[in-house]
Parts: sequence; C-alpha cells; structure tokens
Amino acid sequence: MKNNIVLLGQESDPQIRHMAGAVKDTGLQPWIVDTALFGTTWCLSYDPCYHDGMLHIHGTTLTFSTIEATYWHQYRSPVSCHSDHAAASLVARDKASTLQSFFLYDSIQWINNIHAIRAHQCKPAQLNLAQRAGATIPHSYIGNENRIARAFARNYPSVIFKPVRGGATARLLTDEERAPDAVVRLLEDSPGTLQEFIPGTNVRSYVFVDDVVSVQIDSDNADYRDDPLAQVICTPTPAAIARLAVSICQQFGMTWCAIDWRRRTNGEYVFLEANPCPCFLAIENQTGIDLTGRLLKLLTAGYHTARA
Repeated sequence: MKNNIVLLGQESDPQIRHMAGAVKDTGLQPWIVDTALFGTTWCLSYDPCYHDGMLHIHGTTLTFSTIEATYWHQYRSPVSCHSDHAAASLVARDKASTLQSFFLYDSIQWINNIHAIRAHQCKPAQLNLAQRAGATIPHSYIGNENRIARAFARNYPSVIFKPVRGGATARLLTDEERAPDAVVRLLEDSPGTLQEFIPGTNVRSYVFVDDVVSVQIDSDNADYRDDPLAQVICTPTPAAIARLAVSICQQFGMTWCAIDWRRRTNGEYVFLEANPCPCFLAIENQTGIDLTGRLLKLLTAGYHTARA
C-alpha cells in the first residue's frame, strides 16, 4: 500500500520538520530526503525493466511504488568529496542524472514535479507565459547587451535589478547605479533582469489547484523578503484574479504555487512570479490561514481515495 510521503529538503529546515510532523498526524510515514546528501546518508537503486526503484535511507529500503506523494521544497546539488575538480564535476553530474530516475517516476504524485521546477528557473519565459494567460507583467529587460540595458535603465523613474534565475532578492537601483557606466558594470559578469518598479502593495496568492487564498505583505523595502518587520494580513482575492491565478498555476504545470503580485493603487494586479516550492510556514503562523492542511490534502488525495 502507498503509505509513504517523501519530503525533499534539509532535516534542519523548519518547514520540512513542520511538514514531517503534519504527515505523521495523518497516519502516513514521512521520509526526509536531502539531495545534497545523496550517496552519503542515502542511496538509490533503479530497475528500468520494471520502471521501479528504491530509496535506501539510513538502512531502510523504500520502494518507489510505495510512495504516495513527494513534496518538493528544496533541491540541493549533490556533493562530491573528490579534490580533483574534473573528477568532482563528473561525479556530481552522474549523481544528478541518477536522481532523475526518481524525479521522473510518474506513479508518484509530485507536489510539484521536476518540469514545473525547471520552468520556474526560466523566469523570462514564465513572465511571457503569464502575459499570454492574461496577466499584466512589468516592463522588463533580460540580458547583458550594454546599449539596450543602458536605454532601459534610463526609461523608467525607478528600476529593479535581480538575477535571471532567482535565488537572491530584488533591489532598487540608486540613481548612481542607473548611470550608463554603472549599468555596464552591473552586467559585465553575468546577465541580469532589469524591471520597472511597480508602486503599490505586495500581495501573495497561494494556489492549491482551484483553491486560492491571498495575503497582503506591507513593507517599505523593494523586496519584502529583506524586511524582518514586514507585516502580513489576510486580504480578499478578487474573483477575476483568483481565476487568473488558477489558470497560471495550471498552465505552468503546477499543482500548487505562490504567486507574487504588486497591486497598484487603482486595484490593478501586476504579476511578478509563480513559485512552485514557496515558503509558507511564517505566513501561516502570522495569519492563521491553514496552508498546511491544504497542502496535506494534495499530498494525501490518492491515499484517501484508495482507502475510501
């Protein structure tokens, strides 16, 4: 019987520990799997003749086909102990390729699957897809061509800079940083995203298939994640925005996600991004919204159906 739930992330992560406890309370067995420790604290076997495999975790063997669902919170690149850089790179690549056998096992309910995770890593394409779904998006420049980047930086009263793939918070460029030579220096090592700053209010919508709940995050910072004093309150989701959020989640191949918007003073919602593995525990603790219960419902849907 499928009575196992895998949680991808670090054992020290508060959100992973929280989800492990919540899964236990349902009567299912949680397994925390840290991909960075693949080959050290846990191993993997796969048999392509049967399209099944096994996770070997701390001396216990867990068959793929007994896993009900996997909650994808964090992927960390597998590490290698080789001192030789070329050998370490080969080992890391082989470990990552072996993990694909698990990530592509389609009899598991993935919350979310690897395709949704990869799509999120290409934020320029995500912005375009959101616009085609009907969302308003900020004017943006992605790249490292000096002439176009300088022109873009001059074209808007305020400009945000952030990495193309994410992984770091956005910051508002100063007037000095928007000077032509400064923009060139900003992009000389790596392409980046320049984006018009949207005045307004931060809104985050959590989407669970067709269930949408939203919070307002009050902060004076360009990116509220940098603000430990940010205030979070529940906020209604307009019906049109809820429908758009559900459509975006579906078109991005996600089962659940958190969509970040900027709500202008005229009420217009501007799409910023849809995150397939968002943090939610702090939001839940501050607002009392049962995000954990909604997520558990997705993770255990097949298990409860089988028992009914």
